[in-house]
Amino acid sequence: LYEELSPAASQGREIARTWLGTASASLAGMNTHSLFAPAVALSLVVACAPVAPIDPNPPVPGELAGSTKERLTVAAPVGDVAKAVSGNTDFGFELYRRLGAAKDDNLFISPQSISVALAMTYAGSAGSTKTGFENTMEIRVPQGDYHRAMNDIDRQLTSRGQNAKGSDGQPFRLKVANQFFAQKSFFFEAPFLDTLAQEYGANVRLLDFVGTADPSRVLINSWVEQKTESRIKDLLAKGSITSDTRAVLVNAIYFSAAWAKQFDAKNTKSGTFHGIGGSTGAVQMMREGLLPARAATVNGV
Repeated sequence: LYEELSPAASQGREIARTWLGTASASLAGMNTHSLFAPAVALSLVVACAPVAPIDPNPPVPGELAGSTKERLTVAAPVGDVAKAVSGNTDFGFELYRRLGAAKDDNLFISPQSISVALAMTYAGSAGSTKTGFENTMEIRVPQGDYHRAMNDIDRQLTSRGQNAKGSDGQPFRLKVANQFFAQKSFFFEAPFLDTLAQEYGANVRLLDFVGTADPSRVLINSWVEQKTESRIKDLLAKGSITSDTRAVLVNAIYFSAAWAKQFDAKNTKSGTFHGIGGSTGAVQMMREGLLPARAATVNGV
């Protein structure tokens, strides 16, 4: 994926090798020459029905290896935020375009989840790996400024919908969970841990992937399930975590909001659906004449 997206193929290959664990880690935030084989778990869920109350802040599994510093709440410069948004948007469109070209069925991704997960990893990069991240992710401001802008974007997102209602009649909820899980034998340098804590509200939790790979997977899945109010279950499939795994980076988004204008189910009518390959079929479609609907093509998407 990174080789394909990166403007410089050599840099993309380096990121891909680092990501898949076929070369030694070159992350500045990790004091090790062991193979780095992280699994990135990205998930987005939209709630449509009520569920039983769940602890909104479940305990995170694993031994804490994080910074003691508090998350920063100072707004980033407007220009830096605008450049980060622009870069994230371009990266998201390019990612969607390339993934869509390789699929013949429906595609549903969360570019923000992917950008945040990669940004946390980017915080520990250096040299040509750092350059590869910047080219691939369309990063247009210095590294420190980019992390502060991403922090501000996340803060603005989580503040949306205040005093609004969720789909279950409860208050509006937009929850973003970021968590870095790593092999317990790893040592992380303080600047990397400080960046995770101050800019992403995250820390590192140490698990024994080498000795207890599948139990570690179960623990991570249980935490994600609780953070997303039981909407995301078994995020990591059996076999996705092995004794070769050294890090798992999780970003999960949970969203629950009521419609600004509730759709009347009796307006559902049969219509013709046109598939990508030219096929057609009769499906039940929502119809609402009072709601404007617009479409556009941007950069081929």
